[in-house]
Amino acid sequence: MENDVIYMNLGISAKKKQSLYNTVKVTPRKNMPTSSRQEQESQQGPSSLSLCCHKVTIILLGIAVFALLGTVLYLSLKCAVCELCPPGWQLSNSRCYYFSGECRSWDTSERDCTDKKSHLLVLEDEAEADWISKMRPKDEYFWIGYKYNITQEQWMWLDNTGFSGYSVKVDKNAKEKKCAAFKVTDVLSPDFCQSTHSWICKRHVTVLEL
Repeated sequence: MENDVIYMNLGISAKKKQSLYNTVKVTPRKNMPTSSRQEQESQQGPSSLSLCCHKVTIILLGIAVFALLGTVLYLSLKCAVCELCPPGWQLSNSRCYYFSGECRSWDTSERDCTDKKSHLLVLEDEAEADWISKMRPKDEYFWIGYKYNITQEQWMWLDNTGFSGYSVKVDKNAKEKKCAAFKVTDVLSPDFCQSTHSWICKRHVTVLEL
């Protein structure tokens, strides 16, 4: 019985006839708490389940590393030199093109292109003009990098070069139209620079050598 008290009568001296009682408290053995058993088991080393999980993790990491190496090797074999454009731009013939989704004036459009480290579209050849025509709606005008130079009194591309196969349809009744808008035709239409149209920016690709 737990916490029992046992009294023992020990004779110390017969003459004094004095009894001395020594109280001895006996505490029965208790079962070891569950937490203590768990601590002992944890100190004995990891279980077989933990070892299995570690092995699976190592295998998965190995597969991921081999997959990454395979992808890099595939890309290096596929293209020794890769041409990249910024997000949202279109790639064609080593050039990047940005097609706006809103309308602004010519000057504001050019500033937007400059902020994107580019310029308004300068057509280099007829093939490029045909590709641009396929990328835009047929009934839409858009600003390009072609403007009337007052000093030289002639129409000029922003880089003083460009495709010369197009001519500007001059409107004699609107001499203040100094900015050219392009449509799916063989003619560049002059318009007031304050008018609002969508626009196209153009820049060189970023070359990545693997």
